[in-house]
Amino acid sequence: MKILFSDLDQTVIYSHRHPLPGETLVMEYLNGREQSFILKENLAALQSFCAGADRFFVPLTTRTEQQYARLTPLQEALGYRYALLCNGAFLYADGKPDAAWTADSLDLAEPFQPVLEQVRDFLLQTEEHAHVHDVLPFLIYVSTENETCRPALERICEGTGVDVLQSGKKIYCIPQPLSKGEAVRRFTRCFCPNALTFGIGDSAFDLPMLRACDHAFAPPEIAVPPQIQPLPQPFSMPEVVAAVEKENAR
Repeated sequence: MKILFSDLDQTVIYSHRHPLPGETLVMEYLNGREQSFILKENLAALQSFCAGADRFFVPLTTRTEQQYARLTPLQEALGYRYALLCNGAFLYADGKPDAAWTADSLDLAEPFQPVLEQVRDFLLQTEEHAHVHDVLPFLIYVSTENETCRPALERICEGTGVDVLQSGKKIYCIPQPLSKGEAVRRFTRCFCPNALTFGIGDSAFDLPMLRACDHAFAPPEIAVPPQIQPLPQPFSMPEVVAAVEKENAR
């Protein structure tokens, strides 16, 4: 059994703000406008991977349920069975949330609620209050260019077991038991404990996921060979799938 855990944004799909070299297909619309794209050759490679009976392609994204719902074209094109949303807090199976998984996530998140509430109260008193978003009890994030915001959040979360992570302008506060790495371990433990696992992601945000897999792929600036192999952006999914096949042929 082989599982490929994959980030989505800037890994499988790319924003309209970052034009891709080659033929593309629209995978997401926002307010009627084209938002995200995939390279045709990458879609074909992932479709080939998903067609194998002994393979799982599992998106592992920080997107909320509402944000993920916009990716219906991608879901239909690949036909994968499972997806992990909100950094792994939610497991979708055949397009529906798994109630038992969510219940376990709630148990994992419960001890960290006082800290997340403190973070939210702090952010709502700042100039960024209009750009604060939460999926409590699982995470909270703010979209800001204020360079003082992250250090302030790090002071609040220091020693609490809540990580402060940044992706572009978005700064997230996420309990450590709900990291992408823990999501990989939970999923593998539940569904296929003997599987060979692979991961691919584009940023330091994905490092917990990449480290939790047997083999992984990332941009050269965050790759740590031999476990995490360097791969330039935009990622070549034909190259990734070929590497997965080669590894499993050993």
